[in-house]
Order: sequence, then C-alpha cells, then structure tokens
Amino acid sequence: MVIISADHETGGTVMNFGVPADGLVMGTFTSKGHTPMMVPLFAYGPKSYMFMGTQENSDVSNKIYSLLSGKKSK
Repeated sequence: MVIISADHETGGTVMNFGVPADGLVMGTFTSKGHTPMMVPLFAYGPKSYMFMGTQENSDVSNKIYSLLSGKKSK
C-alpha cells in the first residue's frame, strides 16, 4: 500500500518575483504557520478503501497500525 498525505497546510503560494520565461520564480506561502485547513490523503493498494472520505487525523494512524500489525485499532 502507498499512502501520501501531509501533516499540515500552510496556505496558498504567492509568486514574489520571477521571470517564468527564464525559469526563475521565487515564491512564498501566504501563511507563516499552519492553517486549520484539511489536507488531502491519497491511498493506493490493498484496503485503500479504508482511507476514503473525510476522517480525523488520529484515525489515519490507527488504520495504518491496524494494517501493519494485523490487529484491530483501538
């Protein structure tokens, strides 16, 4: 199984300076810290259906534990 996600979101990105035609682009995030926004989670492989939809972040680690240990998560 492959699981891809992020531990936090930091806002959108802004191009501060750049010459895209020359391949020069400098950007920053719109926030200097974490935001309360949800982050995507992508799962591929056996039992990836367990990660469909919206879920609490602590549920993700419990599901990974369950898959790796073969035990039901708490």
